[in-house]
Amino acid sequence: PLDGPARYWRLRGARGKVGVISAVSDTHFCDRCNRVRLSADGRLKLCLFGDAWVDLRAAVRTAAPAALRREAIERALALAMARKPEKMAGFADFSMMAIGG
Repeated sequence: PLDGPARYWRLRGARGKVGVISAVSDTHFCDRCNRVRLSADGRLKLCLFGDAWVDLRAAVRTAAPAALRREAIERALALAMARKPEKMAGFADFSMMAIGG
């Protein structure tokens, strides 16, 4: 089953597995992507190649009770996944350091 852009291998005699995300030139890079990226400033970047994002910071920093804060975070995550493009959003100038990559 496809569970994201990584391909996994198990190493004989080792625990766990190793995952490698292919280069963006791989024709299946976007097809397999089920990720959003969290930036240092609290934005959920929907696609590495686009400028669209959803604000998670406001949901995390709200003074609301924990249950309401959790609901706000879940809504932000659901919104991000609903808005996520199926294919590359078009190359944009970005720094992988800015999005934690």
